Amino acid sequence: MDSEEPPNVRVACSGDIDEVVRLMHDAAAWMSAKGTPAWDVARIDRTFAETFVLRSELLVGLCCKNREA
Repeated sequence: MDSEEPPNVRVACSGDIDEVVRLMHDAAAWMSAKGTPAWDVARIDRTFAETFVLRSELLVGLCCKNREA
């Protein structure tokens, strides 16, 4: 049995926006490589991500070694 603590999941905040944009770009590239280009990468910027963050529609998960956030 794994003794590590479960990830800490919380609502994303404004300090997470750059990471959210990076992850959205990575996801868009992955989907495009699989033949499912579902997101327009040109639209994914800080303003786009901020919309979801301000509406509390995104969650972030931190593994136990990154608990300082």
